[in-house]
Amino acid sequence: MSKPHNILVILPNNLGDIIMTTPALEGLKSKYPDSQVTFFAEEGFEGSIINNPHIDSIFLFRRRLIRDSFRKGEWKAGSREFLGVTDQLRNNEFDLLINLSQHSYTSNLVLLINAKSVVGCNFLREGNYSLAGEWTQYLYAIPFARRYNLLHVSDVYRRMAGVNSHIGGYTIRITDSEKKEAGEYLLSIGVDISSGKIIAFQPGAAFSAKRWPAEHFVRLGRMLMQKGWQVIISGAPAEKEQAVNIQKAIGENCCISAGDTNFRRAVANLSFVQACVTGDTALMHAASALGVKTYALFGATSPLETGPYGEDHFVFSGACAERPCFCDTCKSMLCMKSILPETVFSCIENGTVPDRPKCDIYKTSVKQNDDYTLIPAVPDALSYYNTAGALLAKRAFGDNCFSEDFSPEDMDTCIKESQQFIKIVARMERNLNAFLENRSIELVRDFEKGKDELSILSGIGCFWSALLNLKLNSIQMLDAIEGARASAEVCSGIIKQIQKAISCN
Repeated sequence: MSKPHNILVILPNNLGDIIMTTPALEGLKSKYPDSQVTFFAEEGFEGSIINNPHIDSIFLFRRRLIRDSFRKGEWKAGSREFLGVTDQLRNNEFDLLINLSQHSYTSNLVLLINAKSVVGCNFLREGNYSLAGEWTQYLYAIPFARRYNLLHVSDVYRRMAGVNSHIGGYTIRITDSEKKEAGEYLLSIGVDISSGKIIAFQPGAAFSAKRWPAEHFVRLGRMLMQKGWQVIISGAPAEKEQAVNIQKAIGENCCISAGDTNFRRAVANLSFVQACVTGDTALMHAASALGVKTYALFGATSPLETGPYGEDHFVFSGACAERPCFCDTCKSMLCMKSILPETVFSCIENGTVPDRPKCDIYKTSVKQNDDYTLIPAVPDALSYYNTAGALLAKRAFGDNCFSEDFSPEDMDTCIKESQQFIKIVARMERNLNAFLENRSIELVRDFEKGKDELSILSGIGCFWSALLNLKLNSIQMLDAIEGARASAEVCSGIIKQIQKAISCN
């Protein structure tokens, strides 16, 4: 394909996820400076990318309007709105469409937009979903074997977009008028914006398992207040009651913006603060984008995948054998409770890690044109990935052989697990090739038995198996013979892919 001049990037909702696309957007504009980049976002989620210098236009999708029309039985109105969207996008004749979303409805849109080239999930006219692009398949394989991924989501998005160049960190632009209005607002609620010691608290989060206990925010706020810090408690309208309770318990030098501001204003408020304490939230990503020192509190989710993408932020990770569990709720909340206010206070006030903290602590790093790194700041901090296996996974996708320290024993184990996988898949490939010659259905059954064997593999074999299944599921099977031929080619391809990775060792 020639250089794309008209590019559409799709990631419709979740303010934090949209911010995580900005290194990829920067890279696209650097690689294709004459291109027109359009970002597809749902109405109400554009606050993350307004004024982004790497986007030429934002296409707002009124999903709620369409959804509500269908729910009310107003099918004609809903269909007319939906088809109007697809007609408008299709008429733009996009050279390249990058679908970073994992929502199924966007895959249907991708089909109807009919771009010249597609990266990401696409619904085929033959009736199945297809994952276009090697790094798309990597992204979808991660949840099946997280310990074999060492990449932040932003770095996977960059690879999906086919770009390497980036300055480092996220991009958010606040206008002078937005900052002026934010300053006036903060003064009106009692914040001394010239003090140089203002800290934002974000107690809320999308689900309860990501929330630090309110009493921990109170204890931290009281300690900071004694050192001359002012606290601003941020949050959505639904979080205002909790914010009020925390404010009352902290006392003086604590103000509330929760419930009184939209996302853009909350971000503009951050331009006046020197630090931000938050869980895994959109405000965490916004603070990182503005270069605000971020103290991120993690339990159920993984800071390796979605931590504050920037240089020298602190990440506190709860002590729990099940982390990251990705649970929405948790009865014990032991992981978040183990992050003590005294620990966070020491890092904020002194920049030092206290002796024998009850949680793991890391520092973040993102160098120019490099990947996000989570660096342990305490001895024996648990790693979120198996180094040897994660390096093999990256090598399989074309990244150069790396010299990171890894255990030779771990590498030997991963290579043996990979060879076991290759042995099974090679037999599956032979079964398909034999079927293409003599059409014996028994050979197809043997092929399926091989898939059953793969399902019980351990270690990095889980990652390879997930990857193979994603590749096979992307094949349309209306024609059984052509489907078998394509499946055999996939088996052959993944064997070569893994053999190349393990040969680097």
